[in-house]
Amino acid sequence: MVNRKAVLFATIIAFSISAASESTYAGETAERTESSQLPVNTANSTKSPPTDRDKRFATLRKKIEATFPDVKHLSIDTFLSDATETLLIDVRGEEEYAVSRIPGAVHAVDYTALANLVANKGTRRVVLYCSVGWRSAQAAEHLHNLGATNVYNLHGSIFEWANRSLPLVDEAGQTAHVHPYNFVWGWLYLHEDLRK
Repeated sequence: MVNRKAVLFATIIAFSISAASESTYAGETAERTESSQLPVNTANSTKSPPTDRDKRFATLRKKIEATFPDVKHLSIDTFLSDATETLLIDVRGEEEYAVSRIPGAVHAVDYTALANLVANKGTRRVVLYCSVGWRSAQAAEHLHNLGATNVYNLHGSIFEWANRSLPLVDEAGQTAHVHPYNFVWGWLYLHEDLRK
């Protein structure tokens, strides 16, 4: 059953983002990483002109940063440049996590599980992600309010990761699909070939 309030909220955000899409785009390129689970080089390492999806992401990124000012954000490029000593946590729902995840990520099903994971992290950097970065920013804010430090929200989260053709896994191994969260968010931010 479709959550009508979530679809309505996503539609309102989509129209406001579409109306404000004159924002600038900061293109990103993949860099090397020390982690064996993440790519050393990617095919998408060259810049191309920004698409409408890129512009929507840039506008959404600014909205997330304005809504969660106490949250530290990390670009995918920065994450890839040094993924060692990082605890990567997926804060999406179980159904979303089952479809795919970023290699090496662990799943936190709720704020209690998330707090427990972060409490046991040692000195490692903690990076949270969801579909586009909104729920992970909320989770990062929650951890910040609990006194956690060295916690970051991954800009663009798994949608941007997948759109850049970076690797995804599920229980069986490599996969090429991502749960779209809902129709509107999937259409706005996720390449159609990736939606499952």
